[in-house]
Amino acid sequence: MLANAKHEAELLRNQASEDLKAVLARREKAALEKIAQAETQAIQDALRRLALAEPSTGLTLRDATGGGEGRQLLSLPALLGDEDKARRQRIRDLVGKPFLENAIQIDTSREEIHLSGYAGLPTYSRGAAVMQFLFVNGRPVKDR
Repeated sequence: MLANAKHEAELLRNQASEDLKAVLARREKAALEKIAQAETQAIQDALRRLALAEPSTGLTLRDATGGGEGRQLLSLPALLGDEDKARRQRIRDLVGKPFLENAIQIDTSREEIHLSGYAGLPTYSRGAAVMQFLFVNGRPVKDR
């Protein structure tokens, strides 16, 4: 009887160990998926900033983790022609038409400094700085 109880206890320990291993494997997989998702989002954000800085350059981003050509995450054609129209179109594509409808264009110079861009009206605000973009000499700058 004692041998039988020891055997059952061993079986329970083995089952608990296997269950724990399975739980840990699922948690690790979920954590890795979350990291991959965050990295993909950071790449998309960087490409959006580059696309806003240079509308005449086309960009395409694909997720090829499953093999093949992969799923298209971002597709922005090169916008040629009038620079101001191209910039407005790129802003419309990435930030949205409502922003342009609620923004004023800035284009001013003083001494050797030139400032240009779009600023949202105070009535058109967001709770976070998610859609704020700043460029210095055509390069995206991100506040940390």
